[in-house]
Amino acid sequence: MLEIILAMALTALTVHVLILQQHYTRKFSELSVLINNLLDLVDDTKLSQTYLDEIRLKIFNSSQ
Repeated sequence: MLEIILAMALTALTVHVLILQQHYTRKFSELSVLINNLLDLVDDTKLSQTYLDEIRLKIFNSSQ
């Protein structure tokens, strides 16, 4: 009986870890795109207000 409970708990924890791994992989991917855009901005030095607003929106969206 105890083995069944421990196996179920281990299964639940494994699923939880996999869900968290997928979530953080997606977040890191979004942040790498954001960093790439910021590096492009520094290289190109195109500092228009609309471009800066787009970057602010990406930063805000990636932090949620």
